[in-house]
Amino acid sequence: MKKCNLKIVAIIQARCGSTRLEGKVMKKLYSLSLLEHIIERVQNVDLIDEIIVATTINEEDDKIEKLFRNSKVKVFRGSKDNVLERFYLSANKYEADVIVRITSDDPFKDPEVIKKALELLLDNNTLDYVSNTIEPTYPEGIDIEVFTMNALRKAYTQAQLLSEKEHVTPYIWKNTDKFNVLNFKYKTNISEMRWTIDYEEDFVFAKKVYEELYPLKKIFLMDDILSLIKNKNIKNTSMIERNEGYKKSLKEEGKMERIGELERKYVLEVLDTQFRTSKGADFMTRFESKFAEVFNSNFAISHVNGTATMHSALEAMNIGNGDEVIVPPLTMSSTSLAVLHANATPVFADVDLDTFLIDPDSIEKNITSKTKAIIVVSLYGNSPDMTKIVEIAKKYNLYVIEDNAQSFLSFHKNKLIGTFGDCSSFSFQSSKHLAAGEGGIITTDDEKLAIGIRKVSGLGYSTIGSKKAKITKEEIQHPSFLRHDFLGWNYRLSELNCAVALAQTERIVELVNIRKRNAKIYLEAINNCTWLRPQKVMEGDESSYWAFTMKLDIEKVSWEEFRKKYLDFGGSKYYGAWQLTYLEPLFQEKLFGRRKEFIQREYNKGICPNAEYLQPRLIQLKTNFIDEKDTINEAEILTKTIKYFEER
Repeated sequence: MKKCNLKIVAIIQARCGSTRLEGKVMKKLYSLSLLEHIIERVQNVDLIDEIIVATTINEEDDKIEKLFRNSKVKVFRGSKDNVLERFYLSANKYEADVIVRITSDDPFKDPEVIKKALELLLDNNTLDYVSNTIEPTYPEGIDIEVFTMNALRKAYTQAQLLSEKEHVTPYIWKNTDKFNVLNFKYKTNISEMRWTIDYEEDFVFAKKVYEELYPLKKIFLMDDILSLIKNKNIKNTSMIERNEGYKKSLKEEGKMERIGELERKYVLEVLDTQFRTSKGADFMTRFESKFAEVFNSNFAISHVNGTATMHSALEAMNIGNGDEVIVPPLTMSSTSLAVLHANATPVFADVDLDTFLIDPDSIEKNITSKTKAIIVVSLYGNSPDMTKIVEIAKKYNLYVIEDNAQSFLSFHKNKLIGTFGDCSSFSFQSSKHLAAGEGGIITTDDEKLAIGIRKVSGLGYSTIGSKKAKITKEEIQHPSFLRHDFLGWNYRLSELNCAVALAQTERIVELVNIRKRNAKIYLEAINNCTWLRPQKVMEGDESSYWAFTMKLDIEKVSWEEFRKKYLDFGGSKYYGAWQLTYLEPLFQEKLFGRRKEFIQREYNKGICPNAEYLQPRLIQLKTNFIDEKDTINEAEILTKTIKYFEER
């Protein structure tokens, strides 16, 4: 067995709000609660380094957190329904390499069975998942699942179905083409035995077993229970079907909505406050906290849009008149406009012909003594080479701002995009993965930078810190109160937008996965076409596909011809790429207003030849179709259009 330096974490999912047996995790079995007994048993697995109880943010689960306040057992709180997210975020927070999944309704978890599962996984470094549940032979309640952090991360970022999110692992064990899974069996099939707790009959059985065995042997094993059942004829009278909860979830799978019930619920909560802060809804704080948690950041500051976020960051970095900021030309102009708003000079670095993304070599060639920052755009959901870019920034002591308006839950070399730079900007404009009508947010791990950004965006209030300011009415109503110690803007996001954004953040995995699913369908449609090629995603990276973008060989067929025939066949109207920012009249005619006097740079055609070559050739297909049938229809039209031009 090779444990090496792997950190093995047992995560116990637990909540008090069971619909079938209320408060069961806190019910007493002999001398301890059900949950405490489970932890006692897991602590007897010497391979496990840490135990986490993953409960919900619901008020009723405060008692679980209180129970372990002075314990070595950690408590993580997250979504009630998206248990997969709760597992991933807790595993990520405590830096797990291998996860042991434990459910809190199984008081007979056998340390020897857990150890066996772990040894099987650790002895074979090709395995992603080991369990005894795919083809059950053990009693229900002796179930065990162990899996790698990489497998959990893939499930978290790719699972789409509600059943996959509620029950954590189905996406892994159902997709054997993506994961290497192993099921181990008991010497005989006794899977008809029910040793889990969902109903009162289950609890009565468990109580009898504990009364008989616990005084004699605190960590009694499966064989001890089998002997007790045989010798004393103790049995569970419950007739519940195995995996009842999972099968119920499958039946309840419904069609996803872009804006659903959760968004409506949160918006109504805001309206019910009559916009009075004293009513205490405070969706801004809730949203910022949730976003920071999901995107693995210490601080998150919401803004009215994704342009304002970058402007605030530049101001907080004290970048302005005479300073240069390197940006890509192939993107929405907002990136460069934020630089102009800070009175700094945009400098355009060229892009890669295959990834369409800013080229690290071009960045380095454009660095001067005036360069203060690089704004890196993860275009269409795809990441540039952040490893090289961060190395360059460190070499020249430059700030890195990530513009991730089109990139939610994308990865570069298995690391989340948004965690590379000094700060990372996101947009909630209606076309984005996370749509709140309008809005943006910026994340950072730098507290000093977070304070500066919040001051810039909050009118320079003297009370502002890295988190939302808290001040009493008595203080602010007093005539001597001094408000401003910094020149700021009013970039704060409304409570209504924050309410929608919070709901969308809680649903972000499913929203991103819709786009990834659609992109996969498009990829299959153009797989054999040599003159229509998709944006390249580098090995080890994952795109979140804000759009599915292709490079068209316009020597084969013109952009206009292809679009006309695609529409003739019934396809949806698609966009070309934005005009390169420096070729817009704003830059060509230097329509900078009063800023013209200190923007001395010339923006001549030819400064970014790769970008100028690509821009007229790009086709951006929509990936935000909720219904898979719509995407399949678009893909069929795409195939038909390709065939038409190949046979012409």
